[in-house]
Amino acid sequence: MSKTIFNRLMKLSLCVLLMSVLVLGTVHFSLIQHYMNSAKTRQVQNEVARIKELTGFLVENYTQGNYLFYQLNINKIASANDCIIVVSDNAGNILAGSENGFDDKKIDVKPFADIVNGKKENLSIVINHPRTGKRLLAVSTSIYINGGTGFVAMLFDMPAVDSETYTMIGLLLISVGIAALFSLVLSYFLSKNIQKPIKKLSEHAKEIGKGNFTKIGISSGVTELDELGDTFDIMAEELEKQEKSRASFLANVSHDLRTPMTTISGFVQGILDDTIPKEKEKEYLKVVLSETHRLSDLISSFIDASKYDAGEIKLYITETDINGMLKNAVTQFEQGISGKNLTVNFELDPQVTGVLADQQAISRVVVNLIDNAVKFSKQDGTLFVSTKSEGQKVYVKIENTGEEISGEDLKYIWDRFYKTDKSRLRDKKGVGLGLYIVKNIIAKHGEKITVTCENGIISFTFSLQNNI
Repeated sequence: MSKTIFNRLMKLSLCVLLMSVLVLGTVHFSLIQHYMNSAKTRQVQNEVARIKELTGFLVENYTQGNYLFYQLNINKIASANDCIIVVSDNAGNILAGSENGFDDKKIDVKPFADIVNGKKENLSIVINHPRTGKRLLAVSTSIYINGGTGFVAMLFDMPAVDSETYTMIGLLLISVGIAALFSLVLSYFLSKNIQKPIKKLSEHAKEIGKGNFTKIGISSGVTELDELGDTFDIMAEELEKQEKSRASFLANVSHDLRTPMTTISGFVQGILDDTIPKEKEKEYLKVVLSETHRLSDLISSFIDASKYDAGEIKLYITETDINGMLKNAVTQFEQGISGKNLTVNFELDPQVTGVLADQQAISRVVVNLIDNAVKFSKQDGTLFVSTKSEGQKVYVKIENTGEEISGEDLKYIWDRFYKTDKSRLRDKKGVGLGLYIVKNIIAKHGEKITVTCENGIISFTFSLQNNI
């Protein structure tokens, strides 16, 4: 049999059923036997009391006629109840009893010790026949005889009692068997119900391996399987996102590397074959140098992103003047700000004396965010830069007026190689690693950065540890 989850569940169900039947059978056999013995005891209790009364009468009024009358009644009671009747003193000597009694006129008194010692008046126990060894149920009561406490006992053949017990056990087993059959049928359908979504998950995993990232949407009624299905859907969504990032990366990298390399190659080739006039060589060599710097920046971004992925970046936390850093960063983009005729507004909290951060890393965050704000601002728009002190935190906000960013784009804006400007008309230099690195720097500081876009106002806000 193959080791499928269905087969394993069915084996487990069968084992549980067998163990349950075995345990229930054993427990019920013991309980039913005890019940049957107790029922038999209650049934003949009056007969035992009657024998005790007859024996007491005979002891007090012994005559030959009374003895014959006594013996006749004892034999009738024994025959009617299919049992052996014995009357014994405290030494185990059988003084009277039915005709089918013990030949040696002796009985082991040890099992009746509680009666003989006066601890109990009535006793129901199982003893062995002194000659045949057969199990006998002894229903007994105490009697004062020969100057001590003896007992009157009715001894029943246990197999006769067991036959009734076995009948009840048989009925119980039939009931358990029917219940087990229904349980197996139920286990079969439950196992199938569990196997079906698992098989669906397995097939879905194969589809994901082939590049099909469609959500599976499992609804099996089993919480754990539904959660597993949801996890698969999240995984498929993440893999799809990674696949899009990979495709975007290949497109961006191929474009961003090919363009400067084509430029460099073309200009160098023109200089070598004298296509470019001598007097313009210096000018074109400056372009070549600029493109090599651009390539160097791209490669540095790739390396930095890889380092953040590997957790190899170490921070050197010092007291940093964040307000001064923001002013200096805006100054670096004066040309872009003037070109778009942007209005720059500062709202720097004077209570912010400094933050605890890696100065170089946070400077990179500030420059990247202001660069994006200038780059994507509308003509005659506004650039807003602010800081605010709130307890142990300083919140830095950089806003600009620009085109609305969709919720879908905001969802992926922090991903590697992701660009909201798919046409690449306005962002020709980056490869979509800037914001990815920004978020990693902030996260490395143990802080958070958020982005919102409402009514054409794009706002980035991040927190830093206040130096107070």
